[in-house]
Amino acid sequence: MQMRRFILKGIAVFLAAALFMGISTPILKNKGSNAAKYEKALYSDDSDVNEADVIFLGGSHAYNGFDPDVLWSDYGIKSYNYSNSGQAFYLTYYLFREILKNHSPKVAVVDLYYIGMTSEYFSESMYLHNVVDSMTLSQNKLDFIFNCVPDNEILSWLFPFFYHHARATKLTASDFSLSSNSADDFWLGSGYQWESGNITFTALNKTEKVGTIPEKSAYYLNAIIDLAKENNVSLVFTSLPHDYTNAARPDDWVDDEYAMFNAVKQLAAENDIPFLQFVDGIMDEINFDTTTDMFNSGHMNVRGAEKVSDYIGQYLSGHFDLPDYSGQDNSLWDGYAESYRKAVSEQI
Repeated sequence: MQMRRFILKGIAVFLAAALFMGISTPILKNKGSNAAKYEKALYSDDSDVNEADVIFLGGSHAYNGFDPDVLWSDYGIKSYNYSNSGQAFYLTYYLFREILKNHSPKVAVVDLYYIGMTSEYFSESMYLHNVVDSMTLSQNKLDFIFNCVPDNEILSWLFPFFYHHARATKLTASDFSLSSNSADDFWLGSGYQWESGNITFTALNKTEKVGTIPEKSAYYLNAIIDLAKENNVSLVFTSLPHDYTNAARPDDWVDDEYAMFNAVKQLAAENDIPFLQFVDGIMDEINFDTTTDMFNSGHMNVRGAEKVSDYIGQYLSGHFDLPDYSGQDNSLWDGYAESYRKAVSEQI
């Protein structure tokens, strides 16, 4: 009898703790726009996300550099930017998997900057939590946690309360509002830097040497290629403008980034995947000026993003059979474009 009472008491405590964490975690977790967009982007029925024929994936270079409003305004292409600051490349694979559960893009444009990371785990876990904590519990999420998280952190990924609880003393009224804020929807997943950093750099240190893609990155790069083939999604790889010798790298990195990208060129060619490397030739073609179009050595500002995105839109239109919705009744997307132009004009 005593044992039964002990077991029932234990079950009650466990259920109470689970209920408390379930209620408090949505309040405690980061509400920044770069975190909040994923619940909507992955699972909602909103047409702006579901209608996207092109998706963008990558880290902060991609988050600041891919501009869906330009693709819509100039080429009638519907797209969405799923990139996230600090998106370690292995997370890009699991995010791509999660996207494909509910969406059917025709093309995925993947920026490859983070394949240069040689660290086993990304040190800035906050950026990864921004994405993963918004995923529903599934085999995909569990695969990420058990394959890509240090053993001593697994509990905080399974139960994000343990990661976010320190925010309890910093909560504001907005943290208690759990409804989705649609005010920033017109950004279509992107984030922008407004200022020019007066940055001067040579975009690359040219070499004919073919380097090595770090083992973990190579594994997930091939996994992305296989996943795209299985789901009939065309891939485009990019290396967006940045200083190859000094791009504020957050973790350990390959010694010769350009040589590594020579290996990427070979892999891309073997799989008939375009690789748009924004170096001397393309940057000259689009009149890219690092002193006015970069925010810092690794990230474009909105001027640079518009130039790069216009080039990508032109490339996609010329190489893929994508619907051109311009001229049709698309009040939602036209409204997004109008809000985008207004916001940009107020900033620059």
